[in-house]
Amino acid sequence: MDEDIEQCDMKLDHFGIDLAGNVKLTDLDALGLHSVMQRNIAATGTCSSNKDCDYFDCTGHCTSQRCDGLLDNNLKRVCRNVFKGRLMGRFSGLLAGAPTSIAAELTSTLQICAGQAEVLITRNETSVIEEKLQELLERHLE
Repeated sequence: MDEDIEQCDMKLDHFGIDLAGNVKLTDLDALGLHSVMQRNIAATGTCSSNKDCDYFDCTGHCTSQRCDGLLDNNLKRVCRNVFKGRLMGRFSGLLAGAPTSIAAELTSTLQICAGQAEVLITRNETSVIEEKLQELLERHLE
């Protein structure tokens, strides 16, 4: 089976690190197959805006007053809720306070990654963003 798994409750404190140094999810109550999350959103019923179709942190889509699916993906949710974060309107996530050598480029990449809620980023764009984030973080570690 080749289906994405969606994490619809994406928060920094829902991650932990085990003794081997592996990152683990610690809260799985809103984790499910893409098709299941699509059905959960569609079951929301009638809507007047996309916001009415949200399922936890998963951004839903409203078409003709019916909820019909996801607009975002895990990377977009990680960028928005974990890496960028928002506390009182400020950039407060895990990657806040980046070194000046990568800060501007990282902020720009996170803006693109988190994007607008109503705009879906494609698989190709997701891959490009993942590679850019990895390159920036590895550059900092050198």
